[in-house]
Formats: sequence, C-alpha cells, structure tokens
Amino acid sequence: MFFGKWGDVPIDGDVRPFSIFNPVRSGAGRKNRKHHFISVTYMEGFADDRGRVQVYRAEAPEAPLPKQPRATGYENYYYSQKLPGGGQENHRFEDLWNPIETVWPETVRALQARRLSPALSFNVQGMQTIMRTRVPATRDRIALMLEAKLRSECKVLEEIGKLPPELERYAGQFDTVPVGVNPHETLLAMEDEFKTFGDLCFRLGFEVLHNKTDIPFLTSDNPVCTYDPREPLLARTPMITPVTSS
Repeated sequence: MFFGKWGDVPIDGDVRPFSIFNPVRSGAGRKNRKHHFISVTYMEGFADDRGRVQVYRAEAPEAPLPKQPRATGYENYYYSQKLPGGGQENHRFEDLWNPIETVWPETVRALQARRLSPALSFNVQGMQTIMRTRVPATRDRIALMLEAKLRSECKVLEEIGKLPPELERYAGQFDTVPVGVNPHETLLAMEDEFKTFGDLCFRLGFEVLHNKTDIPFLTSDNPVCTYDPREPLLARTPMITPVTSS
C-alpha cells in the first residue's frame, strides 16, 4: 500500500478512505498543464450560487474578482519535472493529491450529516496535509532551509581550512553571498513533506469532533498545533486549536 500502515482504514458506508486509491499511475498520453496549488474541490465548498469564489489579489486587495475555482490558485506546469532523456513529466504530483480530492465531496457530505468514523478523520487529515504541502510557501521554506544548510557547511569548511579552491573567493562572505537552489530539489521535497507531515498527523491522533452540546466553543479555520519537536514522535503532546465546522 502506497500510504503505509497508517493508510489501512476501513471503508465507512459511502465514505471511502483516500488510501484505497493508488496515486502512482501511467503517464502515457497524458498532458496536464494547469497545476493547482489550492485544491479545486476544496474551493468549490466556498463558491457562491454562481459557482464563483472571491479572489483577492496581492496587488489590489480592495478589488476582489469573482472566479470559478478552476480559474484561480494555479500555475501552468508548476509541478512539472524535466526528464533525463528529454521532455518533462507533468502529472506525478497532481496524481499524489488526486486521491484526497476524489473523496473530499463525500467526506464533506458525511461531515454535514454529523457522522463520525475513522475514514472521515483520515480524509480530513489528508486534506489538511496537502493544504500544507502543495503550496508555494512549502517550496520557499525548503529553499531557505537548503540555502541555510549550504551556507553553514561552507562556513565550517572555511573555519577548518578545507574550503574547495572554487569557493575560496567567497571566504568571509558566506552570510551574504547569493545562493542558488535547484528548484527541482524543492519540488522533490514536496513528496517527502507530504508523507512526513501526514505521518505526524496520524501519530498525534487527530480526530473529527462534533459539538452536540449547547455550549459554544472557540474554533478556527486556520488550525494550529504546537508541540516540542525535540520529543520523540510517539511522546509528543500537542496543544491544538480545532478546525471550525460549517
């Protein structure tokens, strides 16, 4: 099973856990150009009666544009990778997100009916994982980490007198000299991020809850989990702000 032991979740009626789908598919004859970094099926849940969402542009936040979900939150060939023998592969990462997007509508319907099951919690955690993983901010963060790692390694080599001749001209400048990061590396790191963050979610034991009391409680559509990363995975105790239910 692609998703490992944590993907062994029973089917609950008409709610299928996304792990029953294989995200690794043949690319023969497939041309995928428009790569969304925000899930279309997720955005559709916020669409108005005309099927539009309000898009706020950074350059003109005071003038939102109504757009169909498929017409926003994407970049052409954003997840594409160059192939060693020439050409490029355009679908691998879209396929990785697809199983979670496929089961999202049935998951939302079950949540609206106030149902509870392992499959529901599993699918919600899956959507939470790709919402974190597939976005440009993830690649930017990975690029910054790779840059910091390279700077640190060069400074250590300089301190112990082992700096390669081609880097000696940058001696004393490793805090400021421009560093280029291969964008292919940041893209490949997305898959590891997907698996690592997803594994952490399941180890922490997140679950879907419904408030069946008359007592209101504070929720947020931007869930926050704080924990000590120095602790072993199985020993971590999170402080959680729960996701709102609409």
